[in-house]
Amino acid sequence: MTVTFAQVVERAIRQATTAIEGVSIGRVNDKTTWKVVFSRTATPADRAAAANAIGSIDIQAALALVEASKQEDSLDNLNRVDRAILLCIAQVGGLTVPQIRALFRSKYESLR
Repeated sequence: MTVTFAQVVERAIRQATTAIEGVSIGRVNDKTTWKVVFSRTATPADRAAAANAIGSIDIQAALALVEASKQEDSLDNLNRVDRAILLCIAQVGGLTVPQIRALFRSKYESLR
């Protein structure tokens, strides 16, 4: 599942304090536009811990996590599409998935 930038930030803050409801991100590269929604039970120490957590977030590293989750989702989807196509071909052609893969490899190799 793709992770959003706000989710990455929220996870980092929740490691420092659980007294939050969530976060909103204005401009990714401007931490002054990030807002933390605190729970009613949040103490001054919770607020300070959240501020420290935000200060320590490496924006580029957080963006890299978001990008990695997108790539993982794309690969997972591609694998599901591949499997679904093979299963459809197998059902129509009466071949098993391993037989279709072997046939494909054979045809692919013959194109060199």
